Amino acid sequence: MNFLTSVKTFSTQLGLNGTIFPLHAEAPSVTVMSLATAPPSFPRRLQRSLSAALLLALIGMGGQAAASQQAQFDAIKRLGDLNGVALHCRALLETRRMKMALIRNLPQRRQLGELFDRQSHESFMAFIENKGRCPSMAELGAQVDTAIKQLERVYAK
Repeated sequence: MNFLTSVKTFSTQLGLNGTIFPLHAEAPSVTVMSLATAPPSFPRRLQRSLSAALLLALIGMGGQAAASQQAQFDAIKRLGDLNGVALHCRALLETRRMKMALIRNLPQRRQLGELFDRQSHESFMAFIENKGRCPSMAELGAQVDTAIKQLERVYAK
């Protein structure tokens, strides 16, 4: 039995239906090695240790990817919050800077632009509802600088 068949068998035994992280319909799935079909030269305890370590490593990679994606969404939302304030306070230079930072750093996906727009709208409406006070242009500029640097950090190419 080859390695891929062994991996698929083990993940099926775990109830994962032969996969751990299906990436999307066209892409192959990541799988784990089978204990039942490992080469006979491997001691049973070593087989278990290696399989457990591989499984934990793959799960850890999925967690890191999710955390990274959340940090990316948070950076976009932060810029959206600042954009809503900048629009209300008529700081058009700052809105232009934020949009240029998004264009330079984000992959071209409609959903990311929509997230920014929705967050900008919510921030704008909340600012009006809460009768917020416009920050000074220097203060707003410093906040925008920080938010852009964070965006560049989480979307580093």
